[in-house]
Amino acid sequence: MEDYCGNTITPSGPVTGGTYVDCEGTYTYTWTYTDCAGHSHDWTYTYTIVVPDFILPADDGETTECVASVTEPVPPVVEDYCGNPITPSGPVITSTPDPITCEGTSPTRGRIPIARATATRGIILSPSWCPTSSRHR
Repeated sequence: MEDYCGNTITPSGPVTGGTYVDCEGTYTYTWTYTDCAGHSHDWTYTYTIVVPDFILPADDGETTECVASVTEPVPPVVEDYCGNPITPSGPVITSTPDPITCEGTSPTRGRIPIARATATRGIILSPSWCPTSSRHR
């Protein structure tokens, strides 16, 4: 780069900046060119970081004979697009009928903090005989 008189202008910088926080945004490099007359101009190179959505495994479930057999399932291991683990929150336990006595479904939901998907693992209760349990009433 040269000024109007043919003198080489050497930029200062780079100064880094942008809006990048934790996962997405912009990351910038800015150099400033100044000539002998004091005229200056910035030249900026911008990276825009957009992480694609992650893929959640299909919902899962099983059939059991009694509500006393229902235990909290282990949620699937899920990673973001860059291979970083995503820790689910939850579970939020719902029951049909509510409360479950001997038959019905009890899906357990875990929410992923990035809030882009929900995993469900349903346990279907279908016994012909079932003792009741005070912990599930």
